[in-house]
Amino acid sequence: MYLHLEMKTIPVTRRTEALNRLGKLHGLMSQCSGFQEAQIYSYLGNPGQFLIVRTWDTMEEHKAYRASDASKAFAASRPEVLPWENYAVQEWDELVRSAGDAKGNFLIRTLQNVGAGSDAVYLDSRRERDALDMKLGGVVDVRTYRPLTGVDDPTEAMVLERRADRAGYDTFLESAASENYETSVAPTLYTNQLIECYELVVEIKV
Repeated sequence: MYLHLEMKTIPVTRRTEALNRLGKLHGLMSQCSGFQEAQIYSYLGNPGQFLIVRTWDTMEEHKAYRASDASKAFAASRPEVLPWENYAVQEWDELVRSAGDAKGNFLIRTLQNVGAGSDAVYLDSRRERDALDMKLGGVVDVRTYRPLTGVDDPTEAMVLERRADRAGYDTFLESAASENYETSVAPTLYTNQLIECYELVVEIKV
């Protein structure tokens, strides 16, 4: 799967305007071949910071949408001053997806730096970590990505872990299973660069 990611700052005075415009945009995308879903998340550390993720079957289908008349017409309808500012636009390749059985709106975004030549072992380690997550429950899904564009460090990987709530995440972190996993991972396999928590605001799926 191909992921198009944007990070935006939205003034609190234009939040409704911004969400309405993004909602129309995602509705337009949902009519196109290859579109899977889009989510808008609010960063829990800053009410004006948002994470927008859009999943497509392929990068080519996303590019076909961008080149379409409908996309160009929507772009032409933009206000003189957009109700947001992009501070990151990135493209990611989804390599691992582990599906749980929970429902929820709490998201953990983790950036990790993967050791040189460790991709296969890293992905196996991610699957092991995901399996522990699923066993303890409370997980919607966990997705692991490697960068395509927009990321300065090619060793970077991103994990989007969606859960029922924060309490379940904290319980997992404090569990013996999590501690055993962390101590078993070679320090050269990966290092955590960033961990952020978000709450789902709007979601659309086909």
